[in-house]
Amino acid sequence: MPSRDVLRRTASEISAYVARFHLDALTSGVPLNVGLDTTLTVVAGNLYRLLALKLSRYQRATPETLWRDFLDATGTLHIDDHGVTCALNLRSHHPALIDAGFADLQVPIPWWDGRTLRFRFPPR
Repeated sequence: MPSRDVLRRTASEISAYVARFHLDALTSGVPLNVGLDTTLTVVAGNLYRLLALKLSRYQRATPETLWRDFLDATGTLHIDDHGVTCALNLRSHHPALIDAGFADLQVPIPWWDGRTLRFRFPPR
């Protein structure tokens, strides 16, 4: 059986996910929809955790902080025969993404014939 600290920490993380994704404000009365919403909330929360683990100084950041500092950003998508390049506009948090290796990242997209996803950051 997990320790009380582990259970308390897990409950705290789920609480942060619920606050971020407004799970308590669901309008659906159908249990299937609530189950799907709960599942998607946990999946999204885990994706935020994975992002946080890659970023120095952000390992314990809340989903709101990660959203504000990294995901609520603007830029330009450049789509060509080789893939998609996401050219992000200048932000003060970009050094954390660059240090985590996102500037050199080239992710093949299997369902798009292996074209790649790349990120580009403006020079400082």
